[in-house]
Amino acid sequence: HLLLLVDGAGGGGDVGLAGAELLEAAARAGGADRDLHVRVLLVEPLDQLVEGRTEFAILSDVPEHDRQKWSLQVKELFREPLLLAAPAKHPLALRKAPPTPADLNAAELIHLKGGHCLSDRTLRLCKIREPDPGLQCDQLGTALSMVASGLGVTVVPKLATRNRAMDGIVLRSFSGKGMYRVIALMKRRGSKDTPAAAELLKQLSP
Repeated sequence: HLLLLVDGAGGGGDVGLAGAELLEAAARAGGADRDLHVRVLLVEPLDQLVEGRTEFAILSDVPEHDRQKWSLQVKELFREPLLLAAPAKHPLALRKAPPTPADLNAAELIHLKGGHCLSDRTLRLCKIREPDPGLQCDQLGTALSMVASGLGVTVVPKLATRNRAMDGIVLRSFSGKGMYRVIALMKRRGSKDTPAAAELLKQLSP
């Protein structure tokens, strides 16, 4: 049995925040070995990892201070594009030129509450220091509902838009190369993988 911890902290269960490819790999690993049963839990995995209750965790944008503090080994799995989600009649949805991070402003940026890795990265990339507190919410689904209602725009990981109703919302890729988030595998240095973990790691390797 392999317990797979996916970072769902603050995301309201949005599996896409950690990468849907991860879950697909887990399914392949389970199919490759009849004795391997994979369960996925949406949790805050860092504490579980540090305390030795799980073998590894999948997180996005792991802070450098956490890597050093807990002596963690981090392996980048892939880079997930960040997209602009705008109301269908918003100027950024209608213009021909792709949006840039500089196009977003604090007065209309719908964002997740402070401390969420997606929110922190978005504000940093868009160079917004003081977002409107009236436009913050707890879940990505809520943010997209606010966009559909015409209350503003938001930034969303590409994989989080899969199998989600997007009526009234236009998704656009940003110009440039910086709008992405790093999805990484993190484990304790020197730890030995069990056969189940090794099988999943094999599926995740490029």
